[in-house]
Amino acid sequence: MQTAEIAFCVKVLQQSGSVSRNDPDLQFSELAWTVITNAGHCKKMKEEGEFVMFKKSDFGIVFNTLFSLAFAAALTLFVKYTGGSLTFESFCMGLVPAFAINFTLGSYIPLLKVGNAFASLFVKDEKHPAFYFLRMLAIVVIMTILMSFLCMFYEMGFNPALPIAFASSLPLTLVYAYVVACIIFPFLLKATQALCAKEG
Repeated sequence: MQTAEIAFCVKVLQQSGSVSRNDPDLQFSELAWTVITNAGHCKKMKEEGEFVMFKKSDFGIVFNTLFSLAFAAALTLFVKYTGGSLTFESFCMGLVPAFAINFTLGSYIPLLKVGNAFASLFVKDEKHPAFYFLRMLAIVVIMTILMSFLCMFYEMGFNPALPIAFASSLPLTLVYAYVVACIIFPFLLKATQALCAKEG
């Protein structure tokens, strides 16, 4: 057995309770024997993706959930901070509707397709760095405008000052949202790929 396989099996056995994490009486020979005898089972579990939470077919909804949550949290933090009303309570109360709005928008609007279509108008090579930034620009503009307006409407209601407040805060919010989205998108993509590795 290779070292990596042994380490994986030990981790599996510790999580299942077969091997104690801090057992001073456990000799190495006993641990080695336990690992070796369970190696086939550990390998099978690893190959079948038993430790992966979601199927590949769930990729869209998992990524939308992670991105919506991260994006909503970042924008809520920014809006509350710039408005001088940032507290833990105000952040949590603003995060809930922001996430709900983001998740709904991401579920019904094909943002990735729209972003790709927009970027392809200027850059044909999808591997070109400019393609990525243009795609993110289209996604962020759509998400930020709709989310910001709906969240502001949720807080202000039919207030005559709503259009002015929305227009005045939008430019800075767009810049902030674009930078945040460009940074977190690759990490969330990799996290989703790791979570959605099961066949099906």
